Amino acid sequence: MSLQEKRDILWHRDIPAMVGSYFAQMDSLLREVARHLRKRGRVYMIVGNSQYSGVIIETGKIIYELSRNLPLDLQYVESCRSMRTSPQQGGNPSLAENLLVFSK
Repeated sequence: MSLQEKRDILWHRDIPAMVGSYFAQMDSLLREVARHLRKRGRVYMIVGNSQYSGVIIETGKIIYELSRNLPLDLQYVESCRSMRTSPQQGGNPSLAENLLVFSK
């Protein structure tokens, strides 16, 4: 089930829009990075997944998908740690935080 489909049971109805806005901003950021990064330059990003009402937002995968339309190459992905979900979600260390390394 998608986040939008669970909108009515989220702690705030605007969470799907907030998540969409975050990725729109990340798309703009990646475009600026691609525009200013020198040839053979690298950018390192650490991003963490989120979870709302059981729906995991796989941030690293989505950012990678956004980068595929740009002159950036994903060079490396590494799991950094497991983050805890919020207490409302059980507080389990089940959310990935990843290092993404892009080059031009």
